[in-house]
Amino acid sequence: MIKGVLIAESFLPGTKIEGVPLTITGFYRVEIKDAADYQPSLWTIIYFQASEPDADQITDLLAASLDAPGWYVDMHTDSLVYVIFPNKVFRYMPGDHDARAEAVAYARTVGVPDTQLWGETDDFVDPALT
Repeated sequence: MIKGVLIAESFLPGTKIEGVPLTITGFYRVEIKDAADYQPSLWTIIYFQASEPDADQITDLLAASLDAPGWYVDMHTDSLVYVIFPNKVFRYMPGDHDARAEAVAYARTVGVPDTQLWGETDDFVDPALT
């Protein structure tokens, strides 16, 4: 099972996500106190699940649909963490600190604020909680 987090405002205008069965498990709107200059201050956070065999299709679709700079999608299975940026995807095993560090370094180069990075446990850091 894939579990992940989407931010609706991170998608390019006109984006349509279809053809991949995603199950929305929850969503909410939140005001972001540390939004970057390029980000709106109100986000729609969408939690989703999908079937693990759909992971490659989902990552390709999301990587082609995200706006730049500084947006990403975090999703994971029991055995892999996916961090999806516009046109770039990092995949690594949970606990692989070197691979995580490489993804974090890339995130910083594209303008992701440190407070919006995923946590040490490879879980998404919910900005509403920071």
